[in-house]
Amino acid sequence: MVILDSSKSQIGNPRKSPRSVPAAACALVSASLFLGYGCMNENIARTQNPTDVSTSAGTQANANGSASANASAKLDGVESEKSDAKRTRFPFGYDSSANQFELNDTLRELAESAARLKTTRAKVDALFDALRVGGRLDVRFDKSTQMRAPRVPAQTLVQGGVCDELAIMWIGVVTKGDPKRNAPMFPGGAEVRHYKDMADDVDHMMAFAIVEGKRIDIDLQLPRPGMSAHGPFITKMKMDYSESEAIPHRDWADFLRSKNELQGAMAGFERSLGIFPLNDYALEHLASLKFRDEFEKGSAAFESKDYAGCARHFRMAAHAGWKSQQLGKANAEIGQENLDVAKKNQEACENNLGATGGAQ
Repeated sequence: MVILDSSKSQIGNPRKSPRSVPAAACALVSASLFLGYGCMNENIARTQNPTDVSTSAGTQANANGSASANASAKLDGVESEKSDAKRTRFPFGYDSSANQFELNDTLRELAESAARLKTTRAKVDALFDALRVGGRLDVRFDKSTQMRAPRVPAQTLVQGGVCDELAIMWIGVVTKGDPKRNAPMFPGGAEVRHYKDMADDVDHMMAFAIVEGKRIDIDLQLPRPGMSAHGPFITKMKMDYSESEAIPHRDWADFLRSKNELQGAMAGFERSLGIFPLNDYALEHLASLKFRDEFEKGSAAFESKDYAGCARHFRMAAHAGWKSQQLGKANAEIGQENLDVAKKNQEACENNLGATGGAQ
């Protein structure tokens, strides 16, 4: 039985020998193909004749945030408890344990002022008048299409933000910058929706408030509380105040993978899932990143003639690729070709391990 000299094999080029590592298809799942979800554009919001939908609960396909049957799926090793993450810093300033609801003096003063008002309705109206796009504090909607790092509320107030950043700013003020420890001014949360008249890859996040037992949508891109620029929708995620912190971590993960920062992106998705496990988007993309990570480790192990490690990493890559397929279904990032390559690479490494009698 011939043993390959891995120093002469070219990872990425198909070989006829059953003991070679077939074409490494990692390029097919490069970061350039990973696209995050988009926000409702400000121009759409302002041209659609907004209507009051605060009582239109019947338009929701799933009010519990379980729109996908795969929401309960978990990746191996992902914690679902809402525990504090260990402080780990990654490139571009991402800190997996940093407070994503950080306020500045202006927002803290606004929170303190609104908290002194007597009724919930008065608090909601005062906050909305200040924080809405074009309102008293002159908050702007960020129209830039360039991928950038997510912003905390203090930055959103000054630089503007997209739909999820505006929602996080609202929640930060309502909870005075700490939704886990301080009692909020009034009950509420956040929701990620997909409106049926929007593109398939565009979702919209907004906050909501409970006022006198009635739910009111808080979309800071619109003129008044309780308004919507669109019609029927499905609810993809429904979160309380503390669970909504999953979204900034998910946004960080998207940004870091766009910069090819694999470990930081995985940490962001894992942190997001640790806060809110019913997050299909994070589950699917974490699986695809784990596929890529294990594939690269398997290729490196092959090059160093560590066939046991090579087989182990490609086996884990195949598992992650399969999970990504199950979560993503027709839109899975890990195609069958990539999954087949990982399995063949695992077999090739196992064959080489057998040929050496288990010696490395």
